[in-house]
Amino acid sequence: VEQWLRTLRARGLSPASQIRYFSVLRGALEQAERWELIARNPAAKAELPRVRYEETHIPTAA
Repeated sequence: VEQWLRTLRARGLSPASQIRYFSVLRGALEQAERWELIARNPAAKAELPRVRYEETHIPTAA
C-alpha cells in the first residue's frame, strides 16, 4: 500500500488527492476484511502524506 502511495506521489498527485484515493482503497479493504476475504487490512497502518495548509490572505479595500 505504501509503495502504491509512493507511485501516486511520483505521478504528481497532491497529498489531498493521495489521501482521497487511499480512503477509497482502505474502505474496500475494510469491507473485504469484514467479509473474511482477507485476514487483515494491509492499509490499516500505512502512513499518509501530510497536507500543508497555508494561511489565506484576504485583500483589503485599499
